[in-house]
Amino acid sequence: MLKNIKMTTKFVLVISTLMFGMAIISTSAYLGLSKIGEEIEEISQYQIPINTLITELEKDILQEEILTYELIIASKDVHSEEFKNLKHKIKKREEETDKTIKEAEHLVQKAINHNTDIKTKNTYKLFLKELKVLEHEQTAFEKSLAIFQADLDAGNTENIEHEKKVLHQELEEMDHNIQALMKQMEGLLKHSTHQAEKDEKNILRTIEIISAITFILSIILSFIIVRSVKSSIENFQEGFLGFFRFLNKENNEVQLLDDSRSDEMGKMAKILNENINKTRVMIKRDDAFLDEVVVIVAQIKEGKLVHTLDNETSTQSLETLRVNFNEMIKSLNSNIANNVHEVLAVLDNIGQLDFRNEIKNDKGKISMAINNVTRLITEMLIDNKSNGLTLDQSSDILLENVSTLNRNSNTAAAALEETAAALDEITSTITSNSENILKISSVSDKLTTSANQGKQLANETTQAMIEIDEQVKAISDAISLIDQISFQTNILSLNAAVEAATAGESGKGFAVVAQEVRNLASRSAEVANEIKILVETASKKANDGKTIASKMIEGYTGLDENISETTSLISDIKSASQEQKRGIEQINIAVNSLDQQTQENAAIASRTQEIALQTDKIAKLIVKNANEKEFHGKDEVQIKVV
Repeated sequence: MLKNIKMTTKFVLVISTLMFGMAIISTSAYLGLSKIGEEIEEISQYQIPINTLITELEKDILQEEILTYELIIASKDVHSEEFKNLKHKIKKREEETDKTIKEAEHLVQKAINHNTDIKTKNTYKLFLKELKVLEHEQTAFEKSLAIFQADLDAGNTENIEHEKKVLHQELEEMDHNIQALMKQMEGLLKHSTHQAEKDEKNILRTIEIISAITFILSIILSFIIVRSVKSSIENFQEGFLGFFRFLNKENNEVQLLDDSRSDEMGKMAKILNENINKTRVMIKRDDAFLDEVVVIVAQIKEGKLVHTLDNETSTQSLETLRVNFNEMIKSLNSNIANNVHEVLAVLDNIGQLDFRNEIKNDKGKISMAINNVTRLITEMLIDNKSNGLTLDQSSDILLENVSTLNRNSNTAAAALEETAAALDEITSTITSNSENILKISSVSDKLTTSANQGKQLANETTQAMIEIDEQVKAISDAISLIDQISFQTNILSLNAAVEAATAGESGKGFAVVAQEVRNLASRSAEVANEIKILVETASKKANDGKTIASKMIEGYTGLDENISETTSLISDIKSASQEQKRGIEQINIAVNSLDQQTQENAAIASRTQEIALQTDKIAKLIVKNANEKEFHGKDEVQIKVV
């Protein structure tokens, strides 16, 4: 059967088998790599931009929370410039947040329309649903904040505390939802990356199987055809040697070559003398072409897809192979890269968390997509490290402020102990005065004969009133110190609230503690004010007593005529002393309460310091994780200035 098949057909059969196998390999590689390219394009055009928008949205919501707390703090004076500026900043931040949410929703909707994977599309739909919920919560927050601002402007303070709680609750809900969105986006990115890696392995496995099958078929066909060709050549050789012997004049006659075969050998036997030179030229060109094929194939094995087959051949099948082969190389070059090994090296570095390498001067679609993904990941890592450094610096400042708060609380406690001791002495003095007044009342009927003794007692009373006035002044100074401590405590708690808001999720517990410290500081200020009022009353009473005692001294010269008036004055002094005693007892109670609150402040400051230490550890962990990865600009990352 092979005798009637042309030799060209035999070679074409082998070459066609190779071409068919290579075409299948090329098609499989093209389809698989196109799929990977689409997946990488999905990550770069949709998932990474969406993740960037969500990160921006998280930052906007955190800044809204900080500005809201600052607005609440500044609401003590709604006509101040600070309050008005905060309202303007919050309004601007709300507009930016709404705009970011709309952009994220639009991009997610585009991703849903573009994606064909059911699982990924459902994830996008769930993500869009969460964005809608977040948009609704943002709208509710804006309405609640508008009501809160309107009540402040109108002076309606009845619902202010309730509205503060509502704002705090809505901010917590938005923060919870944005964290959920971040987790969903992270899961989607992991799924897409894993799918791309899986598709890459499947493509390589398919190419290996098809290559093995093509190689085996080519070997079998080549063996069969070689046997057939060998038989033809042996027959042709026998006649050809006779022809050369005839040319060399070894024989006078030449036996005709066997032309009974229908293949090229038979035809060559007929036109041998006419085409010997043409055959030699054609064979040389074919050999040059095949040598070039060997070189190009070796370069392809090395991953280089740049060079093409430039030597033309007169054999149509080989020329067709050359054209198709060149088109295949150009297609692979356009879709993949100039150097496949360079692409694999960059992907291997990415797998080892090294994002510094790029595919240089390559126009392949997959190469450009990989470079884009590498740049986007580098930008994300730079942003993460910057956030970690910012949080680390803020936590250090927070630790310093908490230490200051702790020291001030201990100082306040010591001052209150001294105040309590002074009040005990004042109480003892007033009790002694009350007893003396009772004695004066019991011997009022003997005042006529004891005028000199009464005058001496009046002098003692005046001296006691002066001492009481001095003690009252000392109490006033202590109260001023308590009021200053309360004001400083309130300022520190406000700073702690702002730092906790900056810390995000990890600072929420600290924000609650800061609020409790602020409440205790406010209560301390109220109690100090009450004590101040009582002290002013006591001072007034002491001055009244001193005036009465002076009048007693002046009246002793006419004591006989004014005995009735003296008795009345003694009764007044008795009442004033009892009232002073009650006032001092109330001051004692208030000071004891303030001392207890100061002790609680110190305990809260200690717990706050523990939370600040935890925040500092988290910030350092974020920076450590970023430093474990290699990327451009890692050492130039700066702390953000908000």
